[in-house]
Amino acid sequence: MGNTVFERNMLSLSTCNPKLSAKVGNAEENNSIIFNESRDGIKVPSLKSGGGIKHFHSIINPLKEGEKYYSLYSGHGYYIFLGMGACHHIYPFLEDNSITNILVIDKDMGTFKSILKNIDLCRIIIDPRVHFLIDETPEAVSNYIKNNYMPILDGDLKTINLGSRFNLFPQYFESVLASIKMTLAKVADDFSAQYVFGKTWFKNMLFNLSHAGKSELSFNTVRPVENIIITGAGPSLESEMDNLLKIRKDSFLIASDTSFPTLLKSGIKPDLILSIDCQQVSYHHFINGVPNDIPVLTDLSSPHILKNLTGNVSYFASGHPFSQYIVNRFRRFIQLDTSGGNVSHAALSLALKLSPENLYLFGIDFAYSKGKPYARGTYLYPYFLSRQKRFSTEEGSFFSMLFSSGNIIKQPEEGRFTYDTPLLSRYASHFSALLSKSGVKAVSYSRLKPAGISTAEKQKTKGSTLDLMNPDPAAVSSKDFLKQYARDLLGLPEPCLPLKRYFSQLNFEEKDLWVTLFPLAASIARTSTDEIKRQGNILLERTRKCAVEWIEKIVNRIGSLNIL
Repeated sequence: MGNTVFERNMLSLSTCNPKLSAKVGNAEENNSIIFNESRDGIKVPSLKSGGGIKHFHSIINPLKEGEKYYSLYSGHGYYIFLGMGACHHIYPFLEDNSITNILVIDKDMGTFKSILKNIDLCRIIIDPRVHFLIDETPEAVSNYIKNNYMPILDGDLKTINLGSRFNLFPQYFESVLASIKMTLAKVADDFSAQYVFGKTWFKNMLFNLSHAGKSELSFNTVRPVENIIITGAGPSLESEMDNLLKIRKDSFLIASDTSFPTLLKSGIKPDLILSIDCQQVSYHHFINGVPNDIPVLTDLSSPHILKNLTGNVSYFASGHPFSQYIVNRFRRFIQLDTSGGNVSHAALSLALKLSPENLYLFGIDFAYSKGKPYARGTYLYPYFLSRQKRFSTEEGSFFSMLFSSGNIIKQPEEGRFTYDTPLLSRYASHFSALLSKSGVKAVSYSRLKPAGISTAEKQKTKGSTLDLMNPDPAAVSSKDFLKQYARDLLGLPEPCLPLKRYFSQLNFEEKDLWVTLFPLAASIARTSTDEIKRQGNILLERTRKCAVEWIEKIVNRIGSLNIL
């Protein structure tokens, strides 16, 4: 009987999770695990420990105990069970199709093997929503959640402790919980951006494709550069202009779009201007014009109006799934890391591709240094000045902007006060981590003082100049590409619950198509009812319909559209 149960479990596991199946096969069974029957005849695993027995579930009625778990935690969402036992507390959740994913985490592969030898778990193993992580590190758990948890489809993430297992390995499970919390903070940042900007990103990319399919970088310095300067628009940029002028001659200068007007007013022309903001506010940075000999590199999701402000606009691709889809199926573009959430982080990503020996940072403050959000000359100064009234001054507008951020941290600095926020602190942390990983030696004339890492101490990550060269124009027109994209979207099978099972039945191309719409779906969810948010299949269908309608409008501006 035991061997038959084990063979069935292992066959199911090898089909769904072959790596875990191989680990189980090589593991030594835990001989301290015994099995008793509850009062109602259900087999319960227990651990012989210290002269006593610790039951993993109720020895009276484990099924009723499982129903109590469900009554406390049920509802749409992604569930993480810390402690597996015999899964009696998990089975009631399988009946709820609104539960999108179930992640089971436990310690000790030998215990897992003993349970598989004695209790039939085939039903839970073969459920496509269920995944097991046994004896994995907190970092591995974090990576799994990062790659598999999608708030727009999965809803809230909930953790449930099986006390009998949690208490046996408290240090392990506490570290796993801490890792999960850190991961969720990053996921929440990403989702918040999708929630707010998903529609804008998607629309802007549709609008930009026609021009992006033909654009080329007009500067020829796409080769390793010894010295690179990056300028942000922090207040420290004002006081460091003399130092910037001293090293400008022999350096390649990448300016953020916000810092560009300040540089130009000081008589400094950058070699390249970088812009990543999808909002129309980007227009203000260039409203006074851009010399045609300065290339502007902008995100595919940036406002399409930017191309009208200068004749030297080119595009890069971010990690946005539709942007990656465009790179893979329409045309290659420079690919930059925008995960830091700000233009300075993207500028650093670009700089590292040029393999500099030395990097100089100006205006990279990530704080409202000395009470100022930006250096003079940036767009906010003329904007707030134009709105100034007797009882609403320019200074008042700056402070209103500052304190609208919330969670302000005030600290003295050089006789004045500098204000920080959790968001700016995260920006600084991401920037410093990317720089540290690169191994490039940095000299900062900014408030941010990341530790410079010399190339002798750490192997430097070499950039690829090929990544910086746009190839020939796309082989197909943007109109034909969008028409095919719309046809493919319409050809997707109608989504149904549970979504995990639905997606498991799709091929790679079909999954890839849906992923391109996830940020848009997040934005559509923002204005949808709670019921629609819970019914992920309905939300996906609305998103597909919305995307195809927008594609029709865009293509009709280029020419007639006949999708089918």
